[in-house]
Amino acid sequence: LLYISYVLTSALSINNKTAEPSSRVYKLIYNDEIGCSYVGAWLSHINLFRKIPYWVDISRAEAASTEVYNRLPNKYLFKNFDAHYVNHLSMFEHLNSNKYGFSEAQRKSRILAQSAFEGECGAIVAVNMSQIDLTSIAIVPFYGGLPPNGTSHLSDSLGQGNSKVDEDTKALQCLATVCSCLRYFGHVFIGISRAPDRALLINKLNFPFASGIRSRITIVEFTVSRPIVQVFHLLVWTQHYLKLHNCAAFQVSPSSATNLSDSQRKPSEKGRSLKKVPWWKGKLKRLYFNDSLLNIDQNDVMRHKASLSAAEAAAYDICSPLSIQHSLYAVAPLNVTHIHYFDPLGTEMDIRHHKTMKRVGEIGGYEVHAVHSHPIRYIYYTEADQIVRFDSLLTAHAIKAASNATTYFLGRRRDKARDSDPVDYMGSLSRGSHCGRTQEMYMLDFPKSSLVYRVYN
Repeated sequence: LLYISYVLTSALSINNKTAEPSSRVYKLIYNDEIGCSYVGAWLSHINLFRKIPYWVDISRAEAASTEVYNRLPNKYLFKNFDAHYVNHLSMFEHLNSNKYGFSEAQRKSRILAQSAFEGECGAIVAVNMSQIDLTSIAIVPFYGGLPPNGTSHLSDSLGQGNSKVDEDTKALQCLATVCSCLRYFGHVFIGISRAPDRALLINKLNFPFASGIRSRITIVEFTVSRPIVQVFHLLVWTQHYLKLHNCAAFQVSPSSATNLSDSQRKPSEKGRSLKKVPWWKGKLKRLYFNDSLLNIDQNDVMRHKASLSAAEAAAYDICSPLSIQHSLYAVAPLNVTHIHYFDPLGTEMDIRHHKTMKRVGEIGGYEVHAVHSHPIRYIYYTEADQIVRFDSLLTAHAIKAASNATTYFLGRRRDKARDSDPVDYMGSLSRGSHCGRTQEMYMLDFPKSSLVYRVYN
């Protein structure tokens, strides 16, 4: 486990009546029951995330979470049910549909989604970039179509949460989820695979956000064989995005002079002058999916890491050759067709692409909006209908600090009571499942330490 001296920063300003705690001892439960504890959301350290060999053509959305879970020896739940959880919005639809029929479930789900969207996105206020946690991002795959057997169109397979509500309601759920993520994470990438979904989300982003909020949301559109695989295209795309982002300062570009000899260069570069590409500062760069194309100066990386603490240096492990682990089955095309975002002044931008990566790790060339100036260390993944909550910003920071290549934390999936008021979108939630080795006790004393330790009777 890694020790991290973590600066307590916030991606959100909220007028709390009670002051944030400055330290806390958390009671944890070791979790070894993936079926019981499945949440469809997780927070990962970059050195865990980059090693997950996602198969981009798989048809089981749960694998986005199980592939992480199954590769870890250390996975924990908070004993306190309120410490970290998600509000699973689409379950409200299923509970009401079973009792009252779909028409009533659609009506109530729409009220719930609208209330959640306005509540989450309206709560975000303008903050200085210095207050935002630039070390973390969130990724959210979104599909507005219908689930299997819900439509005659075979291309419309596997909507979010197997939900049958209309596209507009799903878009509201998605952006409520996104805005909840912006409380704790610096930027959110939404992955889609349909032009109608892009239009839906962009329309909803006309919501009167506070200044600077839109520029923290990017929509990445893929062309896929069937909608379900967009989940894994987004995950693999993010792995390579992280490499380019964290390693851009060490990239060598065929531009002007440096002291590389011809023997150190690829054949195509011999006789050409090279120089380092500067750190991203809000400019457009090229996103490559191949170590040799990135041409990272490993000596520069090692010198930089030597000047940092172990925790800080870990963010640059992804700069090493072959640092991203690919599945032997990762052979489907990864085709980015649009990257849609808003610049810091709120101007709408859309980059269109028509290049296909024949195999993951072979061909790149996609322009990407640079949204960070710090190395990214943490990635939060969630399905598109789950509002995330930590009971304090301290808890969010504690989870990040204690996460590493072998350790992560699960939240609990909580559902809104069937007959509760949909306007009160965070009210009347279930407690979630009792999972894990409850007879064992683990602790995390933060920020005194970021080590999880076992307590013996």
